[in-house]
Amino acid sequence: METDKFEERIEKDKNSDMYREIPKSKIITGILIFSGLIIALVLLAKLNTSSVGTVTTSPLPSDETQVVEMTGTASEPTIAETPTATIGQTVNMGPYAVKVTGVKKTKSVGGATTDEAFVVVSVTVKNTGNESIGVDSDYFTLVDSNGRKFDASQDVKVYYDQTFMMDKINPGLSRSANVAFEVPKDSSGFTLDVRDSLVDSEYAERAEIKLNTK
Repeated sequence: METDKFEERIEKDKNSDMYREIPKSKIITGILIFSGLIIALVLLAKLNTSSVGTVTTSPLPSDETQVVEMTGTASEPTIAETPTATIGQTVNMGPYAVKVTGVKKTKSVGGATTDEAFVVVSVTVKNTGNESIGVDSDYFTLVDSNGRKFDASQDVKVYYDQTFMMDKINPGLSRSANVAFEVPKDSSGFTLDVRDSLVDSEYAERAEIKLNTK
């Protein structure tokens, strides 16, 4: 009896909605809808990723709006001219007032001799500034007509007491001495290059004195 009831219940369950076969058309439709949703989500994610970090640029203004009218001309840097003088004239460079009072060619100076020649230049340096200044024979360079440059003779500087040797000149005072240069005996057309430091650089104040020596 109970067995008959159990079988009857099973038969009723089979006829219920749970056990009804779902039409294939509905299954296919559901699959298509689900696939469409997946594709839509993927495309949306790609669009969001590609938009990250994108910089929107606006077009440059036309050439007419970029033109800036400029008036006047750019000023060029001023290059100071090197002051020049001749024998007997005073040339000024900063606090230094320099004058050549004489020049001669000789074979010996203060015990130093040469097979070529010494050019001995007599120089007076005056301090026109408010502080002491230094002067040494190495402040001077001799240049001949061929552009050759000659430093002051160190032999004469050591043995000759009438030359500049790291002298200090107080304001308003002057110092006179001789500066000797050893040169080839056939050299001529000398110019004395004077500067305000031991180092011959572009930052040094300088002047030129024409010696007109044969």
